Formats: sequence, structure tokens, C-alpha cells
Amino acid sequence: MSVRARARQTCAGRVAGAEGRPYIRLMANNSANPYTLEIEACERPAGHFTWAIRRNGKLFQRADRVQTTEEAAERSGLAALEKLLSGRER
Repeated sequence: MSVRARARQTCAGRVAGAEGRPYIRLMANNSANPYTLEIEACERPAGHFTWAIRRNGKLFQRADRVQTTEEAAERSGLAALEKLLSGRER
């Protein structure tokens, strides 16, 4: 089994929806901004969440720690995205 297939089994991914999160819709519709933020619920450890930043659909950066709540993962992912967009990282 490939690493990618195992990763799909470990984390059931979903893109953070636009409902209540207007920045996702803006990022998706803005051709000048190629980044999207994904919040994923992990099976191991159960009940935890992680995030991933994609550039033009390809994985660019992912969380190095899991968070206990979806909101905490979203805050962490947004902070990383803000650093990336401000030029303070990479």
C-alpha cells in the first residue's frame, strides 16, 4: 500500500466549507491566491484534527501537530497561512 493510500485511510479529509467561513470562498474564487486550507478529522488519535495548505491543489504545507478541536486546527492553519502570505515563512 502506498504512503498516499495510507494517509487517506488515517485522516478522513474534508475541505473547510464556506458556511461560516467566508475566507474559504474568497480564497477559492480569487485566482491571484492559489492557496486553500483544508481541515481534516483524524482517525488516530480519534477526535483530533489537523490542517493542510494546498497551492494549486498540491500539498504545500501540513500541520506538524494534531489539535483537539476543529476550531483549534482552523486557528492554527489560518495562522500558518497568514505567515505564508505575509512572506514571514518560506
